[in-house]
Amino acid sequence: RGVSRLSQLLRTLGEHLDVARGSSFYDRDLDCPEHNCIVEGINWYLKVLSSNDSPLAEKEVALNWIAHLVGDIHQPLHVGFKDDLGGTTTKVSFRGKEQTLHEVWDTRILETENGSAKQIAKRLDGQIRDVDRKAWQSGMPKDWANESIAINTRYVYPLPENHEISEEYAKRALPILHKRLVRAGVWLVSSQLARLPNALVVEVCVFVLQIPDKHTSALFKDLFNRFNPVALAIRVIAAARTLHHAKILGDQFVGAETILLHVYFAVGAVF
Repeated sequence: RGVSRLSQLLRTLGEHLDVARGSSFYDRDLDCPEHNCIVEGINWYLKVLSSNDSPLAEKEVALNWIAHLVGDIHQPLHVGFKDDLGGTTTKVSFRGKEQTLHEVWDTRILETENGSAKQIAKRLDGQIRDVDRKAWQSGMPKDWANESIAINTRYVYPLPENHEISEEYAKRALPILHKRLVRAGVWLVSSQLARLPNALVVEVCVFVLQIPDKHTSALFKDLFNRFNPVALAIRVIAAARTLHHAKILGDQFVGAETILLHVYFAVGAVF
């Protein structure tokens, strides 16, 4: 059976993974026996994107989901513990507001930083060491899951007895989130996706943009000849998702995913 069948592509694939507390690594047979967690989801969509049997409609869906899920898996609590469902059932208080632990790590800690998402992304990109940039170009979903499990064990838990998240806790968490965001962005624009044939990325992005005019399409393809095609592809997806967030959440929203989208723009260094 080919991976190109839309009914297979659109099967239920989770955006998270929950392991037993005390686990130190991801075990597919134990933690994801149905192969429907975030780790296997990314692997699935990478397979779809690289398959010669997959039509463009499916590759477009796959590229969107890869961008989304690679960002998610680098947020530690998307690979959380079963007993509190990745922090979604653990109530905490941060800056006087009751919320879930997952929300705090997903968005609230990042909201404490000054500047827009684009400004933060530019600042983070300027702090990447060449040795780290090179190292982060490798790695696969299983590796990222194991890293998130380690972060949860060492930094996310244990919580204070009163479940009040202090400023010290947030200050310690912020550089961890920064590193995870940038690492995800670097991988997306410079490693596994960069191995895709240029022609394939061109076709997928032209399909995403739904370009009707042949001259516009030709101009767009020319950009791929002159610039990094994968970085440009990520820009297409990121731009669409950024617009989506702006419409729903407003310009003041500064969350992990929004910053990650801008990191794509920064680390690609195309335009």
